[in-house]
Amino acid sequence: TDCNMRCWYCYEKHHKEHTMTSEILVRIYKLINTKMAEQELKKFDLAFFGGEPLMRFKSIVKPIIEHAYKLAELNKKELSIAFTTNGYLLSPRVIDFLSSLNVPLHFQITLDGNEKSHDKIRHTLNGTGSYSRILNNCKNLLLNPLARITLRCNYTSENVATFMDLLVDLEERNITPSHSLHIDFQRVWQDKGNDNEIDMHLYSIQQAFRRKGFSTSDINAQEKYRCYAERKNHIVVNYDGSLFHCTARDFTEENSEGIICDDG
Repeated sequence: TDCNMRCWYCYEKHHKEHTMTSEILVRIYKLINTKMAEQELKKFDLAFFGGEPLMRFKSIVKPIIEHAYKLAELNKKELSIAFTTNGYLLSPRVIDFLSSLNVPLHFQITLDGNEKSHDKIRHTLNGTGSYSRILNNCKNLLLNPLARITLRCNYTSENVATFMDLLVDLEERNITPSHSLHIDFQRVWQDKGNDNEIDMHLYSIQQAFRRKGFSTSDINAQEKYRCYAERKNHIVVNYDGSLFHCTARDFTEENSEGIICDDG
């Protein structure tokens, strides 16, 4: 659950020692083995969540992906991979590895306004801004035709108007509208600003994005979907092996569905 940033609204408790051990990794391998062997299973979606999962790419993420990839090939399953990430550590090395797998990839990457607003919130622990690097990483990732990005634009009364600058910044990097990129506006739930004023700004910004051809979320739409936590095979494995149905709950013993055992 550790992270390379400390965004003020984050609900996670960041602890450096909260990192998956080799023992838990082996248990996860066994769980993957069991699931992949099920005949009725057609697709296997492997998703990484944090903290910031790319902080442990080499030691945890990459080994799990490689194991799942081998098992998917062996058992003739469709594999897809997803990340919820701030995108700062999405280096060319990471992108090259993921692209080499030739499987569908989905990333949710968060922005907090234009560069000035974003870098006030999303900076490294030593104060380095992240906006420009994240957008450049997105550009490199979108070169892979199997990659999809949801740019989650977290808005508040203070930063909502600045998202108009994002259009210019995308154009400067030649990040063009495509089915691979979706702009998702989500209000930071702790924000207490004026609702009417915020809605007015957001409507203008969404219209500007749509005129340019970008796919954006509709804040007034009632989206109908089944929560992933209701799916039969969905499970969240925490760094310590405790199990949950949902990434948006506090990872406490009271909310846990159990633990992953030695045999997976």
